[in-house]
Amino acid sequence: MTSPPPRPPSPTGQPSSNDPTTPLSPLRPGAPPPGAQPPPGAQPQSGRPTPTRILPAPPPGPPGNAGPPGNPPPPTGRPPQPGGAGPTPPNPSSKRFKLVAAAVLAVALGAASVLIFTGGSKEQPPVTAPPAPTPAPTGCQYPAQILDLTAWNITVPTPSDSKSEDEDDRDAAKSVSQPKLETYVERPWFTPNATCDGVVFRAPVNGKTTDNSGYPRSELREMSADGSKTAAWSSSVGTHTLVVDEAFTALPQGRPNVVGAQIHDGDDDVTVWRLEGTKLYVTKGDDSNYKLVTDSYVLGTRFEAKYEVSRDTIRAFYNGQLVATIPAQFSGAYFKAGIYTQANCKDKSVPCTSSNFGETAIYSVRVEHR
Repeated sequence: MTSPPPRPPSPTGQPSSNDPTTPLSPLRPGAPPPGAQPPPGAQPQSGRPTPTRILPAPPPGPPGNAGPPGNPPPPTGRPPQPGGAGPTPPNPSSKRFKLVAAAVLAVALGAASVLIFTGGSKEQPPVTAPPAPTPAPTGCQYPAQILDLTAWNITVPTPSDSKSEDEDDRDAAKSVSQPKLETYVERPWFTPNATCDGVVFRAPVNGKTTDNSGYPRSELREMSADGSKTAAWSSSVGTHTLVVDEAFTALPQGRPNVVGAQIHDGDDDVTVWRLEGTKLYVTKGDDSNYKLVTDSYVLGTRFEAKYEVSRDTIRAFYNGQLVATIPAQFSGAYFKAGIYTQANCKDKSVPCTSSNFGETAIYSVRVEHR
């Protein structure tokens, strides 16, 4: 038996594929796999079969790039070689295929779980209930719950409850004493403030007045220690003290004058704390500008007004500082505190409405006799 004649050398000078010295090369894309039948019309190969090198499959890509099980890999963009059978389809029974399919299934199940629990959107912050609104101040329905009014009565600028046939009595301002004062409120003329730390006293220019005055007031009048009768003491006997923590909060239009505290005797006022615009005075009798305390008072500014009476002398203190000394001898005296509006409808320059008023807030009031 004779051997077939050797194949002539390649035109390119490369060794022949059936040369035993030819190095093994990877399977070309589009080349028929080993054992595949040649297409019709192709020339049969003779001699020793061409050896091929089977390379390991590339590692699987990220799970998100993996296609569904059973589908061929995406095309490479290179057309198959003439006479070739195209890329080798994946073998469903291979170990690699099963591993890739399991990875794809795990990724799909994980994505489905995220969609179920998040509703297909980004993670939402937990839903919390809105904060509860701040409750309104409680426990201060009546002024007596803020100030100790045991030794006081109040005069407010509303009509008296008197059933007297005397028209003047029925038209006079209302006065309320203990024990009714403990649960008495007259909004907006005598009422706790919004923060429950003070009492508002308001008197409009068209309010009712007392018999001996033409000006309206919402004002406390000192009584005996148990509130059963009016107070009446002498400047010559003992020491008598009034301390008021207060702030003027409104002035009447047309005539912006108000009184916040005073000493009254059996007939008239002896001295008062009087605000005219921005000027705060301590008065003496009929001298309404006896002592200028400050000329730059700002509405709403809290201050401490103090009177101390002994040995026929009045000493006035502003925020603890002595600002006036007034020699005076009197009897039948008592203290007053609140708002005493120095304007009324008789003055044509004053708008005559209940929205035109004087007002103060008192945070504490204390009286001492010794």
